[in-house]
Amino acid sequence: MEHASNEKLYIQTFREIRSYIIRNSLKPGDLLPTEVTLCQMLGVSRNVLREAIKSMELMGMVRSWAGRGTVIQEFSLDFIFQNVMFAAAGDDSRAIREMLEIRKKIEL
Repeated sequence: MEHASNEKLYIQTFREIRSYIIRNSLKPGDLLPTEVTLCQMLGVSRNVLREAIKSMELMGMVRSWAGRGTVIQEFSLDFIFQNVMFAAAGDDSRAIREMLEIRKKIEL
């Protein structure tokens, strides 16, 4: 993998895995190659790969299952909305309640 000097390796790895998913037309429920295979394909360590996969999990793109592998997830705008909402609100539970109330009104 080519390394851009200003981008962290796990972010480059994230982008490469995303490209792999697109190139291979992977769908929800499909498995990514094993960690060993991905490390060899991408030329990265297991730690870098795991950091990239963890980032993908936090975005709701994949889910890792012990003993099964990493599974492509269904796209969910709700998942992204919730993460953005909680990140924006921080520890302010009142702000979270207000955002949920606004969302409920918009959806109705």
